[in-house]
Amino acid sequence: LNDSYEIGPALKAKIVAYANKVAYIPNVNAQNLKNGHTDLIVVIVPFISSSFFLDFYEELVTYNKEKNYDVILLQSFNNVEKEAEALRFVLKHKATALIICPVNDNSNLQILKNIQNNLGPVMIFDRVGHKLETDKIGVDNCKEIHLLGTEIAKLGAQSILLLCCENIGENASRIKGYKKAL
Repeated sequence: LNDSYEIGPALKAKIVAYANKVAYIPNVNAQNLKNGHTDLIVVIVPFISSSFFLDFYEELVTYNKEKNYDVILLQSFNNVEKEAEALRFVLKHKATALIICPVNDNSNLQILKNIQNNLGPVMIFDRVGHKLETDKIGVDNCKEIHLLGTEIAKLGAQSILLLCCENIGENASRIKGYKKAL
């Protein structure tokens, strides 16, 4: 089934025919054990109900399908312990890579370091203030809100209202940029 050069064409045809007859499905765990790695990328987001996170996930799946990676989506519910459970899943299944939007700036730092040192790359996205030294993709919210507030003020606005929750995601840096603009 792996098209080994050591097996002749007649025997290969018999094996393929039998595999088709019995609807054979390869054991991924056995293959991972043999190869010493998985082709699994885990994505951990706060909530799968967010269209932002779902769009991000769909793009990852589309991109990695061509490269024969499986991408699985887990959610932390914006809870440190739930995030730790998801990270233990990453360790247990020996994922090839982890992409995470962390709960806060230092959530599960030791587990993330363990994954980074023993499994593979960890990339942080959206909430890029996390203390882990790694690749990060996100927006400088403080800077962008400051620029936006400054531009709105230049247009003559006397009162500018910023609506966001104080302790969720990057909102602290958004509030900082807002105050700076004022």
